[in-house]
Amino acid sequence: MGLWVSAITQPKFRLGADYRSTVPNKRAYRRSGIRRGGRFGDLSGLATNQDLASNFARFQTTMRVRLDMTAKSCGHKFVFRILLFSVLFCLGQGASASPKITLVEVWCGGDDGLTTKLRDTLENAFKSSSDFRLSAGEKPGTLTVTIPSNVEWKLVGKRTQVFYTVKFASADNQHLGSSAGSCWEDSLSKCASKIVKDAKTAALKIH
Repeated sequence: MGLWVSAITQPKFRLGADYRSTVPNKRAYRRSGIRRGGRFGDLSGLATNQDLASNFARFQTTMRVRLDMTAKSCGHKFVFRILLFSVLFCLGQGASASPKITLVEVWCGGDDGLTTKLRDTLENAFKSSSDFRLSAGEKPGTLTVTIPSNVEWKLVGKRTQVFYTVKFASADNQHLGSSAGSCWEDSLSKCASKIVKDAKTAALKIH
């Protein structure tokens, strides 16, 4: 008897107001009893269909904004990684592609003061160049720069103008061209710079 009374007085389970659903659809919101103008899950009152539709629309908008922000963040990270990889790849290529250095020997067939002075200035110019390295012994790939005879000169007022001619060849006697020009005795570095510039072009012809 006691058990029968207890079963009668036991409150029945109400599916409408007590059931809380987190499923994001309109049917679940209607079952949850959303209060008009309130937050999802508030059971203090029932909302109209218009309120439910408005809340559902706000929920969809919020989720869409969050998804867009996530996509943009992932997209920016992806682009940044691509750019970083490209930069590192270019730096690696630049480091591996070291400039070619050509061995060079300066020969001189003249023996006067001006010719010797031009030879010394020319050797210093090759030492300062990152494209050449002074060498000896006619190693394979060497560029020979020859001053075949004494340079010519003339006085112009109180200054001496120097006229030069040099010949370029490979270590196996392949003729690679020549260079000629003039400069003042006190500016032989200008002659040397011109010869080094022409030597770069001649070095490209070495096989």
